[in-house]
Amino acid sequence: MTVATAKSPVSLVPMLAVGAFVAFVHAAWWLAADTTVAGGGLSDGDGYARLVRVAQLYETGAWYDSSFPRANAPYGFELHWTRPLDVLLLLLAAPLAPFIGLKSALFWAGAVVSPLLHVLSAMAMAWAAMPVLGRPGAYLAGALTAAQAGLMGYAIVGHADHHLLYGLMTVLAFGFIMRLLASSSRSSGYALGGGFFLAMGLWVGPETLVLVVLFQVAAALAWAVDGGAIAGRAARLAWGLALTLSLVLMAERGPADYITVEFDRVSMAHLTMAALLAAFWMIAGGMESRIRRPAGRLGFAVLGALVMAAAMWGLYPEILLGPKASIDASLLDHPQALIPLSPMIAELGSIDDPQRLLIYLGTAVFAVPWLFWRIKRQWSSETVWPWVFMALAVLAYV
Repeated sequence: MTVATAKSPVSLVPMLAVGAFVAFVHAAWWLAADTTVAGGGLSDGDGYARLVRVAQLYETGAWYDSSFPRANAPYGFELHWTRPLDVLLLLLAAPLAPFIGLKSALFWAGAVVSPLLHVLSAMAMAWAAMPVLGRPGAYLAGALTAAQAGLMGYAIVGHADHHLLYGLMTVLAFGFIMRLLASSSRSSGYALGGGFFLAMGLWVGPETLVLVVLFQVAAALAWAVDGGAIAGRAARLAWGLALTLSLVLMAERGPADYITVEFDRVSMAHLTMAALLAAFWMIAGGMESRIRRPAGRLGFAVLGALVMAAAMWGLYPEILLGPKASIDASLLDHPQALIPLSPMIAELGSIDDPQRLLIYLGTAVFAVPWLFWRIKRQWSSETVWPWVFMALAVLAYV
């Protein structure tokens, strides 16, 4: 049984083998090295907070209530987490709840949700890489997600958090974007699919903005160099992003909170950004016949980026602070901070030993020069822009 893709069919059996391999790695890791869940615990406090939040949703049905009364007592706390993972945890717990009770069912749902999402992400990676790597390379790419130390740190049993759900949405968006950039057709389906999964990623967490920006840079470079239909495809992706975000805001926030602006949770600011991107690419497509030289198109793209950045800054002056915009000044990282934020959060801290640095860099040390060599080799082919997009992503994330 096969499913057609842009370049070659995806065979079901190898795809299942990719998923089975990743599941085997997780099972072996858990049995051989991990004792947290076996001892009755999750990996960190965020996992417990997530399960308390889900139980609160089940008990109260207050979908739009993001408060967390049991934190910062007696005042409570307003969580920036969104609902997609909550729904997934409830779905995983539902079959077990009649037999072991809701709390135990939620615990085991939280224990296994990240490995399950990793299995799906690995299979999605094999599909996403198919247009440029072909079948053998794409299946290998999916399987090798189990060899990424940074990813496995979030994916192992016991992590009841949103990171792997974000990863799945990112990989699916990545796959549609790769096909959009590689195709010479109008690619409406790829564009709308990319916009949809970028929006779903933004619903899970604002980290998806990095991928949105990377796509805009790759599409602008492709339009500047080649012109053609890429402006129309980028416009359709932006409209897909905007339309999906308009529905996401209704689902996450509801009518009463629809226009509220936040930067660490999906909000009107992200919808405004998507609308501006759609407007830019529609204008760019209309200017195609008037701007015939690559330098002119590149200049127009840079000017458009500056205008959009100025518009976003004018509408939302705190946007450059990002998630820190809503944090009290006494906690921010400036000389007068009472409690500097970064040293308290591992992801924001420095890497203070060579071993960790080498683990985090991993194969990127070899991949970055190879990517540039591959782009040079592919320059005259229709797959050059997916390779450029991958190179931009590797540079940004490394």
